[in-house]
Amino acid sequence: MNLKISKKLRRLLFIVLGSLLALVIVSLFFLSSIVKYLIESRSEEYTGRKIKMDNLHINLFSGNIRFDKLKIFEAKSNNVFFVCDKIEATIAVHKLLASKYDITELKFDKPIINIIQKGNRFNYSDLIKRFVTDSPPAKKEAKPTQYWIHDLLIDSARVVYVNSSPYNKVEVIDWTTRIPQIAWNDPVYAITTSCAVPTGGKLAGNLSINTNSFVYKTKFDLQKFNINVLYPYLKDYLKVKSLDGLLSASLAVSGNMHKAEDIAASGNVSTEYFAIVDITSDRLTAVEKMEIQVDSINTKNNFYNFKTIDITRPYLEVSMYDDGYNFQRLMTTPGGNAIDTAVTAYANIFIMMADYVQSIMKNYVASNYNANQVRIEGGHLIFTDYTHGDKFQYDLDSLQMLSNKVNSNNNRITLNVTSLLNRSGNLKTTLIVSPKNFEDMDVDGVVSGLLVSDFNPYSKYYVATPFLNGVATYTNKTTIINRKLTSKNVLDIVKIEAGKKVKNKTAMNIPVRLAVSLLKDVHGNIHLDIPVSGSLDDPKFKWGKVIWQVIKNIMVKAATAPFKFFANVFGGKEEDYNQVNFDYLQNNISSPQKKVLDNLAKVLTQKPELRLQLVQVTSKEDEAEIYSLQQIKKQYLNITADSITAPLQSRIDSVDNKDSLFNHYVNSKLQSGSAFMSVQEKCIQMIGKEKMGAIVSSIMEKRNQVVTDYLIQQKKIAPNRLSISSAKDELSRGQLPKYVINIAGEEDKADAKNGK
Repeated sequence: MNLKISKKLRRLLFIVLGSLLALVIVSLFFLSSIVKYLIESRSEEYTGRKIKMDNLHINLFSGNIRFDKLKIFEAKSNNVFFVCDKIEATIAVHKLLASKYDITELKFDKPIINIIQKGNRFNYSDLIKRFVTDSPPAKKEAKPTQYWIHDLLIDSARVVYVNSSPYNKVEVIDWTTRIPQIAWNDPVYAITTSCAVPTGGKLAGNLSINTNSFVYKTKFDLQKFNINVLYPYLKDYLKVKSLDGLLSASLAVSGNMHKAEDIAASGNVSTEYFAIVDITSDRLTAVEKMEIQVDSINTKNNFYNFKTIDITRPYLEVSMYDDGYNFQRLMTTPGGNAIDTAVTAYANIFIMMADYVQSIMKNYVASNYNANQVRIEGGHLIFTDYTHGDKFQYDLDSLQMLSNKVNSNNNRITLNVTSLLNRSGNLKTTLIVSPKNFEDMDVDGVVSGLLVSDFNPYSKYYVATPFLNGVATYTNKTTIINRKLTSKNVLDIVKIEAGKKVKNKTAMNIPVRLAVSLLKDVHGNIHLDIPVSGSLDDPKFKWGKVIWQVIKNIMVKAATAPFKFFANVFGGKEEDYNQVNFDYLQNNISSPQKKVLDNLAKVLTQKPELRLQLVQVTSKEDEAEIYSLQQIKKQYLNITADSITAPLQSRIDSVDNKDSLFNHYVNSKLQSGSAFMSVQEKCIQMIGKEKMGAIVSSIMEKRNQVVTDYLIQQKKIAPNRLSISSAKDELSRGQLPKYVINIAGEEDKADAKNGK
């Protein structure tokens, strides 16, 4: 049967189909507006944030979707969280029918994202909480969703990061990132990126990461990044005014994000013009340039191989005050007392870096390392001490350090160090350490050209004496093995001259100028050998303090016990220098006196700044009694010779003081009334007391003269270096005459002139 469609029916079908087609066309035309309306009106309900856009374009035929000026606001706020000039995507529409999602192009043009951190929370934490759950993963579907994103491009992005505590604002501009493909069946993403920082610095690099294993490889170049942006974080540690420097790096790094401590790296890292300035605008530390060339580092395999480590013109200023060092005074507690330290730690990059390094050091010991060269050039250290009244400042400049091979497998590592000291001295030392135990070392160093006057703030404080002249050379050879130290120290000071004492309540009462004079040789120089040994495990043993304590002891002993010092230096015993003994009535120089006087003359010859004081002390009564007895015995024996020979003296000495005949002779010469007098008193009476006093004085004067003549005429000692006199006070009865020796230096001479 043939069915014919009437004209009326055909017209109705045409109208219906036309209407449907018109409806589809109209729907397609208004689809973009409808979707835009739905997104903007329902955005807070589904995302917790308002979303606005200038325009939305959807083309179902081409699969193109474009957002113009898309804005996402902060939660419950009119502040913009994210804005993008244009977001454009192209979807393969025909694949959607097969449940395949293929985005052939995705581009973000000039996006801007504002990130705000408050402790351990961010302004996007609400989004993570809303869309990311900790619930167990859904059961694996029989067939995974197939998706592709090709040619993902983020072009000229800008990121603004604001941290609330410590407050910091960092911007990243011109951030361009490209990912060629993200696919359901390919876990590896290849990412290239580049960006810049307005304050200085550019970064370009690539990253390959496996999203299944989280193994990554990256290679990047960072050029002249201004680390000033890190200054707010440094303020958590130090009260400083500024942090400056340019950081550059060209590194290849690989590792696993789940094991952050396991990294392998190679390349170069350098900083230029690094400086930290304190709140008084003084530089604390600075480095003109530091460059590390990394051959290979592998923390997991415990291998650290550096080509070179170069540090050019490092600078450090250390100041000591009554309440501590300048760095101690600048230290502060991160975050202060009012802020949760856990939150502060999360927000401070320095704390996070320290924790990361600590985690590496905790799990790995750097026992396998190598550096072909370690070099410091043009270093500068200024040490200032304000704790002793006058400011002491010492300047180590042009510091050089070089080691051509630092290797953990070597038996020894050698470091050579040189430096200028306070613009006049020189340091040259070699340090040899054991890489197996850095406490085992050998030091062989010489410090020369040190001006002693540079240390006047200390000498005035401790011994109230400045130094006017003197150049020192210090030689040190030290060996430390198993924490046992053996050190040979030699101190030579040329042309040293001590000044006059100054008033200082803190100073020890040490005759410094006398000590210096005693220690000097004939050329005006001082040479001291100072051996030191001890155990580093002994808490009382401090190597540097021991050396200075030895020097101080030498000076004190030399000044307070000069005769013992002379005996140690020139030989003999202390008694060979400290007094000259005579017999009663002796007024000539015999062998015992010559021995002591010769020793003293030798001291004066070798120590040209010393002066000698000889003070004669005796018992005048003893000398008077002995003289009077001898004279009366001569009369008794009828000896008339003025010169007494040994045989005559023997005859005189043979007469006992209690000899009855002799006593009868004495009594016969005296008048009555002498019965209760001793024979000595009787003899003095026979001569006369006044006359006897004059005779004893004459004996003493002659004794002074023979000593003076011996030293001046025979030993050629300058008269102005001698002072010979007789004491007013007498010795106790029964003590032989003697000369007490006093040693005087320039200080005593000056005091004598001033009547002190």
